[in-house]
Amino acid sequence: MVNTPNMIQDAGELETPPREPMDAYRLESVVRELGRGTGANVGFFLSEHSNIRRLLSLIDAELSRAARQQTPDYPLVLSAIHYLTRFIDNFHHAREDGAVELAALRVPRLAAVADAVADQHESVLFTGGALWGLLDRAFADQPVLRSQVVDAGRAYSQLLRQHLDYEEEFLFPELAEVLTPDDWATIDANFGLISDPLFGPVVGERYRQLRARLQGSVPPSSR
Repeated sequence: MVNTPNMIQDAGELETPPREPMDAYRLESVVRELGRGTGANVGFFLSEHSNIRRLLSLIDAELSRAARQQTPDYPLVLSAIHYLTRFIDNFHHAREDGAVELAALRVPRLAAVADAVADQHESVLFTGGALWGLLDRAFADQPVLRSQVVDAGRAYSQLLRQHLDYEEEFLFPELAEVLTPDDWATIDANFGLISDPLFGPVVGERYRQLRARLQGSVPPSSR
């Protein structure tokens, strides 16, 4: 497997390091604060957030290798970005939008949270699309500076982490408090239940190498 697109060129390092990922204790404390009334869907959102953070940590590590003029595993990064910009943007975020919109109908003060979440989802979609575009150009043998990929990747990672933090602090406790089991059933009916192609029981073909890396069966490149 070729580990770097031929047209990604060196152009220095990025000065600002990415933020550290949320530690397991803080995520567990969020679950504890939500309590027994969370409902399966809030817990499901938190579980998907944990998976997203795992992917961002992998992306951050590969981008750090690129910034140090080492050879990152670009195909793996491309697979991670593909998952985030296809599955998460289209399915995870859509269900969150549906949940907060329904909650805002019950509690009008949540309209501001609904607007903030929708704006953040749009920003994440735009920023992830820009990163995907750079990587896609590189794999199509169009010239792309290494620094462009590092800058765009770290901007995306930071934005998405900030978004996850916002939802876990301001959105999920409200959803747990406001939405009923019937509401969650309505959300399920409206958006359907889509099998996760990376973390689900059946792994999609393009994600198998990424899944193996996340499970530790494929070591990171040492180059």
